Amino acid sequence: MKRNWEVIKEILIAVEGSESPLNAKITLESFDDSKLDVYYYHFDMLCGTNLVDSSIDMGQHGIKYFNIQSLTFEGHDFLDTIRSDTVWNKVKELSMKKSIELTFDSIKKLSALAITSLAS
Repeated sequence: MKRNWEVIKEILIAVEGSESPLNAKITLESFDDSKLDVYYYHFDMLCGTNLVDSSIDMGQHGIKYFNIQSLTFEGHDFLDTIRSDTVWNKVKELSMKKSIELTFDSIKKLSALAITSLAS
């Protein structure tokens, strides 16, 4: 399965929007059941980054249960970078135009270009 930045953005926005970091918990059940495998894959990836504070519980038969409590400082910065649809669409446009794959680092660099381009 390929990484889908739209799904990652959706998850990060949901985590940020949770009511209270003291008892917040975003789980797979918070998302569309018809794409559960897609969310499972992206939750697993996000839990391995320093964008979110999370825990993984192992259930029966090795099934992972993900709990994402909050965004980290870096997670907030990254979400702030991709939140605006205008900036995000410009990042994707620049990526395609320059034949650059969207990675965590390239998104940060392209977003700086996008913001500069949109500001002028």
